[in-house]
Amino acid sequence: MPKCSLLCFAFVLLSSHLLAPSAQKSTDDLVQCLTDRTLNISEVIRLIHTPQDPTYTPIYDLLLQELRFMTNSTPKPRVIITPLKESHIEATIYCSKKHGFQIRIRSGGHDFEGSSYISEVPFVVLDLFRLNSIKIDVGTATAWVQSGATLGQFYYAISQKSRTLAFPAGYWSTVGVGGHLAGGGYGALLRKYGLAADQVIDALIMDVNGAILNRSSMGEDLFWAIRGGGHGNFGVIVAWKVKLVAVPETVTVFKVNRTLEQGATKLVHKWQYVAPSMHKDLTMTLRISSIKKPRFHRHRTMLIGFESLFLGGADRLLVLMNTSFPELGLTREDCLEMSWIQSVLELGDVFPKGSSTEILLNRTAAPKQYTKQKADFVEKPISVRGLRGIWKVFSEIEAEAGGMNWTPCGGRMSEIPASEIPYPHRAGNIFLIYEAVYWDGEKIGPVSPRHVSWVRKLHGYLTPYVSKNPRFAYANYRDYDLGVNNISPAESQSVSWGIKYFKNNFNRLVKVKTKVDPDNFFKNEQSIPPSNVTTCEANFRLCPISATFSLVSSWEAKFPLAQDKGLFLHIGSPFCCPRLVSQDSINIDVETATAWVQSGANLGQFNYAISYKSRTLAFPAGYWSTVGVGGHLAGGGYGALLKKYGLAADHVIDALIMDVNGAILNRSSMGEDLFWAIRGGGHGNFGVIIAWKRKETQKVRRRTMLIGFESLFLGRADKLLVLMNTSLPELGLTREDCMEMSWIESVLELGDVFPKGSSTKILLNRTAVPKQYTKQKADYVEKPISVEGLEGIWKVFSEIEAEAGGMNWTPYGGRMSEIPDSEIAYPHRAGNIFLIYEAVY
Repeated sequence: MPKCSLLCFAFVLLSSHLLAPSAQKSTDDLVQCLTDRTLNISEVIRLIHTPQDPTYTPIYDLLLQELRFMTNSTPKPRVIITPLKESHIEATIYCSKKHGFQIRIRSGGHDFEGSSYISEVPFVVLDLFRLNSIKIDVGTATAWVQSGATLGQFYYAISQKSRTLAFPAGYWSTVGVGGHLAGGGYGALLRKYGLAADQVIDALIMDVNGAILNRSSMGEDLFWAIRGGGHGNFGVIVAWKVKLVAVPETVTVFKVNRTLEQGATKLVHKWQYVAPSMHKDLTMTLRISSIKKPRFHRHRTMLIGFESLFLGGADRLLVLMNTSFPELGLTREDCLEMSWIQSVLELGDVFPKGSSTEILLNRTAAPKQYTKQKADFVEKPISVRGLRGIWKVFSEIEAEAGGMNWTPCGGRMSEIPASEIPYPHRAGNIFLIYEAVYWDGEKIGPVSPRHVSWVRKLHGYLTPYVSKNPRFAYANYRDYDLGVNNISPAESQSVSWGIKYFKNNFNRLVKVKTKVDPDNFFKNEQSIPPSNVTTCEANFRLCPISATFSLVSSWEAKFPLAQDKGLFLHIGSPFCCPRLVSQDSINIDVETATAWVQSGANLGQFNYAISYKSRTLAFPAGYWSTVGVGGHLAGGGYGALLKKYGLAADHVIDALIMDVNGAILNRSSMGEDLFWAIRGGGHGNFGVIIAWKRKETQKVRRRTMLIGFESLFLGRADKLLVLMNTSLPELGLTREDCMEMSWIESVLELGDVFPKGSSTKILLNRTAVPKQYTKQKADYVEKPISVEGLEGIWKVFSEIEAEAGGMNWTPYGGRMSEIPDSEIAYPHRAGNIFLIYEAVY
C-alpha cells in the first residue's frame, strides 16, 4: 500500500466530509490545491469551508447583509476561504486561477447588489473577516487597519487610545473597512475632512500574481486607483494605513423633526442653500420619510429629520444655527454634548438608547433588512414645487417603508480636486441623496416587485433635479440598474455604468486595470475592465447617451413604426454591439417646452415622461412604444402628429455625438453640416449619438378588405365632427365614434399595441410590445391611386399569405409640406400626399 503523508490523509478526511458526492471534480481539485499550499492541518480546517461543512452556512450568512439574497435560488460559492494570514490569500488566488474559479472578496458584506458573495459562474468567496487587526499610533495620528475589520471596531479602537482623534467614515458600524475605503466612504465628518479614502497614506495589496505590494512597490497609479476605484478590481487589499483626524473632546449632536404641517417644505428648501455652505465643523443631514398623521390614520404626512454633528460645544453651535438657519428654531434643549465616539452611537439610529460603546465590536449589531437602494448627486437646489412632487410620491402605500437621506457637500469636499482619487463628486455638488425602500420579507417574500418599483419611481421623479448627461451615482451604493458587465470570460465587458460612478476618472482606472490585471482575473458585474477586454465597446460606452428636442403644444399623438431589421445584429466581420438600453435618462423642461433624452430611452418612456410633467405638451413621433429614441430620430421618425408638426427629427435643436476620435460634440462644436446629417440621415453613420435636445382567427375561404380609419384630432369631438362632416361626410362619423382623452391616453389607444384599460405606466415597459417575425417595406405616393389601382391592391391581399399582411397609409400635407426638403437630411416633404408602410407577419 502506498505511503500517505499526514497532509494527504488530512485531505481525504476533509474531502469526504465537506464535499457533496456530486461536487464537480474542479471543486475537489481546488480544495486539494488549497490544502497543498497551506501545509498546516489546523489552518486548513479553519480556512476551507465547502457546502458539506457545518460551518459553511453560518459563515456565508454571517455577513450577508442584504436579505433579499438569502434565498435557495441565490448562487452560492463552491468554497468559502477565511484567510488567517497573507499566504492563505496567495493560495486562494493561485488555486482559483489554476482551476478556473472567480474570486469574490468580502470584508463586511454590505454590497447593495451582493457582488461580494454572489456570482452566476463558478466562484469562491474570500471572506476577510478574520483579518481584522488594528494598530493605532497616537503619536503620528495614523493607524494600520486590516480590510476585514468593521468601522465599528476601528472607531472603538481609536476611542480606546484617544478622545481627540477620530476617523471620517460612515455611520453604519458593521460595514467592512475594506469595501468602504475602496469605494470612497463618507460620513458625518466629510465636510471637515473629506472621505475615508482621502485619508489613506499607504496600503498593502496582493496582486494577481500573489505578490504583496505597498505604496512604494505598487506605484502611484495603482495607489491612486485603490482609493475610491471600487472593491475587487485590482487585487486583494489586505490592510490600509490611514491618517486619523483631530476632533475636540466635546462635540454636539442634535436631532430635530418637522412635519409638513410644521413648515417642513420651506425648511428643506432653505436647507439646500445653507447646509452646503455652513462652517466645516457642522454637517447637518436630512432624513426624509412619511408617517401617518395623528388622529388621521388614513392620511400621511412627511417627517423630516434634521440631524447634525458639530465639532464643538452647544453654545457655539447655537450661534452658527441662529445666524445661518434661524427658521429651524434650534434650542439649547435640542443639543446633546458628548464625545465623538458617543456621537457614533447617537447618529444613525442603529443602536438601542443607552448602548455601551462595546456594541461597536459586534459585527451583527446592526439589523439586516430586505431593501433596494439608489443614489443621486444634486447640483442645484430643488424647487418648492419639486419638493412637493417628492412628497406626493411618498404618499403611496409602499412609501411607508421608504426613505431618503440627504447629505450636504461643500466644505473640504469642494476643495479636493475631482481627480485627486477616483471618487470624482466634489465641487459643484450641493448634496448626495440616498434613496431606499424596505419591506417585510417574512410576509411578502425576499423580493417585492412593487416596493422595488416604488423606489425606481422615486428615482425617476428626481430625474430633472439631479445631475444629468450622465446622471452620476456613488460606487459604494452599487446599483445594477445602471448596467452590468458580462462576467463570462469569453465575452467583452460593457461599461456603461463606469462614467456614472467615476466621471472622467474611469479612463484612468481602465488604464491601471490593464497594467496590473490585463487578463481581468479580478472581476464582478461592475468591476473595472482592462482595455483589451472592453475593446471597441468601451469606446461607445464611456459617454453619456442623450439628446434635446422641442416639445409641441397639443393634446395627443401616435402611429406604428417598423422595428429594426436586424442590421445592427448581423454582420460578416468581427464587430461589437453597444447596448444603449441603460442610457435612458429623460429631462423635461416644461417652461421652455424642451427635453433632453438619451438615445437608449424608448418612445414609450419618453411619452410617459412628458405626460407626467404636462397634459398639454407632446412629441410628434411614432406609435410603437418600444422603439428606441436614438434610431427613430436618426431616421426621421413620423407619427400621428406629422401633419401638424412634421417629423420627430424636425424638432431636434441640439445633440451630443461621439465621433470616430472619441470626442463628444454638441451642435456648436460639430457644425451645422453634421447636425443636419444626423437628423434623418440614418442611424450608425456618423458616430454614436449620445443625446438629443428636442423642442419636445379563423381561416375562411372568402376574404374581404378591412379598412380602418383612425384619427388623432387636436381638439374636442364637436369641432372634429364639423370638420369631418364638411370634408369627408361619406365616412358617416358620429359622436359615438369619438373618444375624448388626453394626449398620453391616445398613445395607448392608437395602434392596438396594448390591452384595453392598460395604465400609462405600461409605456415604461421595454418589452410590453410583442416581438414578431416580420418584413417591412415603404413607399411615398405623389398622386392619388385610381379605383382600378386600389382594386388591384385588394386582389394582392386575397392571397393566403396576406392573412398576416397589412398596410398603414399616413397622410402628408400640413406642416410636412411647409418644411423645405433640405431643412434636414429627411427629404420627403411637399409633393407627397401619403406614406405607405407595408408589412407581413
